[in-house]
Amino acid sequence: MSDSYRKLSGFTQSKVIKTFIEQRQLWLIALPGIVWYAIFAYGPMVGLAMAFENYSPARGVFGGPWVGFKWFSQFFQSQFAWRLIRNTLLLNVFGIMFSFPVPIILAIFLNEIRSSGYKRFAQSVSYLPHFISTVVVVGMMANFLAPDGLINNVITLLGGESKQSWQCRNGSGFYI
Repeated sequence: MSDSYRKLSGFTQSKVIKTFIEQRQLWLIALPGIVWYAIFAYGPMVGLAMAFENYSPARGVFGGPWVGFKWFSQFFQSQFAWRLIRNTLLLNVFGIMFSFPVPIILAIFLNEIRSSGYKRFAQSVSYLPHFISTVVVVGMMANFLAPDGLINNVITLLGGESKQSWQCRNGSGFYI
């Protein structure tokens, strides 16, 4: 910095060091947060370089030759690019549609239940999926929706004739 700027701003190196030393307890309190941010927020940014180089694990992150936008152009020229983008956007839209209003509506419904025993049971059942792995939930759903699964068995018990696969019905498998 120029001397005129230092004179106008009152900035000197000794003032900065003196202020830092005076506030050392504050900096020690902030140190875990700064370290966490450096490791988990700025550290992964180094990996972004792999998108622009011909990455090889043997050569390391910065060891491969620089290829620029080669991988991006290859992705967008692929026949699956727009399907992948559509699926990503749909999953995010569905996530927002169901993760935002559904818990609020469920909380309102549970608040209106008069029986405390039934309310506790409903709350426990609604929290149960948080303790079960997603893989297990999807496996259970696949078993329930199978041609010999729970859904078809209930339909036949009620007098209906249904031995269809609910996951492959008229393209609805994507949304299930």
